[in-house]
Amino acid sequence: MKNKFPIETKYISENMGEITIINDGYSTSFFANYNLKKTQVALIQLYEFNKNKDFFLNLINQYSEIHKKTKHYIINNYSSNQIIKDYFKHHFDILKEEILIKLFNIKTFEDFDINKIIEKIENPRLYFEGGLEGLPSFSVQYWASCEYSDIVLHIFINEKLEITECFTE
Repeated sequence: MKNKFPIETKYISENMGEITIINDGYSTSFFANYNLKKTQVALIQLYEFNKNKDFFLNLINQYSEIHKKTKHYIINNYSSNQIIKDYFKHHFDILKEEILIKLFNIKTFEDFDINKIIEKIENPRLYFEGGLEGLPSFSVQYWASCEYSDIVLHIFINEKLEITECFTE
């Protein structure tokens, strides 16, 4: 008998508490409470969760530490990394003033302070994308707001939690 999608499973993790896993047949989403709200903490595309379940759950269990490391990376590299600068500048070029005030509590790019802004952007999502062999690659995806922007800042990090690169799409 074939699986009927979506399939929902729950796991208890050491650091993230209860994680709800939803497989819709094409991708697998992971939800947990983080910073007092239900957050999609991870998404697997083109890769089967059960194939390397321990790998995924280990990284998801480190979500809080990964989030801290990538925020620190963004803040420390903002002034010298054009990709990061352009990611934030893009929102000021496309979003209306009332949305900028709602998202960042500022009207102009001249008022921009990366230390304050990084606390206001959405919680990131760990994004796993499969390859043909081995473990999938993954990045940490940030949006200024899922509601208002589809531009994503990807920060690639390995299983040792070392940041390797970043880009936007």
